Amino acid sequence: YYLRGQSSGKLKPGEAKSVAQVGKKLRINGENIVSLEFDRDSGTVAAFIDEHIELLNITYDIAGRPFRWGPRNKIYSEVELTYDRFSRLSVWRWGDLKEMYGYDRAGRLAEIRYADGKSTLYVFKDMFSSLPLKVTTPRGSDYLLQYDESGALQSLTTPRGHIHAFSIQTSLGFYKYQYHSPVSPHPYELRYDDNANILAKIYPHQSGRVSYLYDQHGNIEIILAGLISIHYTYQTNTNLVKNINVVEPGFELKHEIRYHLGMIKDERYLFNAKCGLHNTHLKYQLDGNARVTSIDVTIGSKELSQLKLKYNQNLGTLESISDLRIYKNTFNKTVIHDTAKQFFSISEYDNHGRLKSVMTNIKSMDVYRMELEYDVRNRISSQKIILGRTKIQNTMTYSADGHLFEVTGSSDWKYIYDENGNIIGIMDYGQKLTLGYDVGDRVVQVADVQLYSYDTRGFVSKRGETHLNYNDMGLLSDATESDRFSVSYYYDHKNRLLGIKNTGENVTQFLYTDPQRPNLVMAIHYPSTGRTYHYLYRTAIRFGR
Repeated sequence: YYLRGQSSGKLKPGEAKSVAQVGKKLRINGENIVSLEFDRDSGTVAAFIDEHIELLNITYDIAGRPFRWGPRNKIYSEVELTYDRFSRLSVWRWGDLKEMYGYDRAGRLAEIRYADGKSTLYVFKDMFSSLPLKVTTPRGSDYLLQYDESGALQSLTTPRGHIHAFSIQTSLGFYKYQYHSPVSPHPYELRYDDNANILAKIYPHQSGRVSYLYDQHGNIEIILAGLISIHYTYQTNTNLVKNINVVEPGFELKHEIRYHLGMIKDERYLFNAKCGLHNTHLKYQLDGNARVTSIDVTIGSKELSQLKLKYNQNLGTLESISDLRIYKNTFNKTVIHDTAKQFFSISEYDNHGRLKSVMTNIKSMDVYRMELEYDVRNRISSQKIILGRTKIQNTMTYSADGHLFEVTGSSDWKYIYDENGNIIGIMDYGQKLTLGYDVGDRVVQVADVQLYSYDTRGFVSKRGETHLNYNDMGLLSDATESDRFSVSYYYDHKNRLLGIKNTGENVTQFLYTDPQRPNLVMAIHYPSTGRTYHYLYRTAIRFGR
């Protein structure tokens, strides 16, 4: 922390120097990263980088309320707030994005008006209610809400009159949370104990049940779902998972995890031979800030090339991934290139931080370019893609409720919606395709064909001639079509897809090798050929993983 006094000349004897600015600095490895400075006279807080470059200025009114955020570099638009006489937020503005808020006589939010003039309205039962009875969308569709005595949502009625009901019941030793859908008189049910641990998930008509068992420390120990069992074991005196065993017909997985100071350093996935998946060994190295700096993968007997990551020692931003170098020349521009300078990609962002353009160049030839524009509701209004010598340019318009209404240009699409927001018609170059829905807003009919069927759990069981089956965890287990194909699907304890196997015994294996983003597929492996394809994601590069 530091103080700065007013420079008003020489002080008189006994006169104290008044404080003009109060500030604080964040230092990392001896370098000032961010400084915040409050100026009493102007009522502003300024954020600096490198002590001298002002990044952001926040202005407060005489009531101490922030009303302006102004980036000094002018790359991003200012954010402005306006308050009414009761100190309620009345206008929020960020460049051309704008929302206005209206309140009723009881001080409750009654309207949100957007920059395009459309509004969402809230109606209350009486002057004393704090929860809305009706929500009206910009199109004019009404959603009705009812609550129980404790204020919990009891039912939701859609504009088409379909009722979704919710309830909580107390039973002996557990609580039941039930959801009644419009398509079935039998509820979906979750059972909880006093510690809010899920004890069971029960599907309608008792068509499926998942049970959860916990150890004395409250850690999940066993999950049982029909013929599927998942067992967890933990390191002694910790909550760190040591082993997970997944067993189901035709598939077995043993997942072993090792740690260093509580952070994952080693993982093994061991499969039974019948499923056709290769065993996988993952090794991680971390720096002193617990960031992954290298990932080594061995699949079967094959060692994949090491993935190396490097970060800025002060800011922590990602600077390289193996042979790819990442530069942020300005706040709204990212450049990626390889060390051989055979590839580079430039991403630019607009004054709201939204993706504006992407250009990819390989061997001095622009192979891909995309440019985006947005409307005043923060939706993509135009898209231009250049892929080699092919140019695709489209303009998008939206309905009052924000649904995509029309795509014109290289494409010619138009969409028609019902009161609930379901697509009931698609126009493709003048050709119309209609869709029909049941009372649960599920597609059942395409054109005049009854294309979709559902089982008692609510899952799609038939799509045309394709039959779909699900395991007791509610995951797609196989898809078959007579005399054409049969495909099986395998999952781990996190419900991540690990493998796909077809009738020809061809297997596709999915690898999740990034512990910081565990649900992203980082590689696809084909055991029959031994080929492996790696994936890197642009969003991870922009936001520093």
